[in-house]
Amino acid sequence: MFGIPHDDPLSHSISTVHQHSLALGSGSFDGVFALTANGRWRRWFINGQFQYYLRTEGESGFQYGDELMVSGGPGLFALLNRACTLSLQANVVYDTMARDQVLGRPSNQTGLTAWYLGPLLAFTWGEHFSINAGVDVPLRIANNGRQSVPDYRIHGGFSWRF
Repeated sequence: MFGIPHDDPLSHSISTVHQHSLALGSGSFDGVFALTANGRWRRWFINGQFQYYLRTEGESGFQYGDELMVSGGPGLFALLNRACTLSLQANVVYDTMARDQVLGRPSNQTGLTAWYLGPLLAFTWGEHFSINAGVDVPLRIANNGRQSVPDYRIHGGFSWRF
C-alpha cells in the first residue's frame, strides 16, 4: 500500500524527493534555446523571455522531461540617469516541465505546470555592475505527482562585466 507505485516506470517511492532530484547529471546532451525581447518608451518598459530546454535520453535509458519557461511584463524606471538605474517590473512566469521517461515510458510522478506573478526589482550602477531580486507568488500549480514543488519563489542575482 505504501510501497512503490506499480504504474510508474521510474519506480519512484512516495517520497517527495526522488533520486533524480539529487542527481548531478543524466549523461544526456541537452539543448537550451532562449529569446529575449525588450521595448521602452520614456520611463516605461516591457520585456519578455522565452527559454526551452530540449532533453535527450541519457545513460540507462533515462530522460528528463523537456521544459518551457516564458516570463515578462511591464515595468517602470524609478531612477534613470547616466550613473545608475532602478526599475520595478510586474513579472508573470509560466513554467511547464514534461514528465521524465525511462526506456521510453513516462513517469506519473514527475512534471508540472505553474503560473506565478510577482515584483522584480533591478539596479544598475555604471556600465559594469547590476543586481536584481524578485518574488514569484503562485497563481496556479498543477503538479503531476508527489514531488516537491515550491510555493513561493525568491530569486536574485548580480553581475560584474569586465
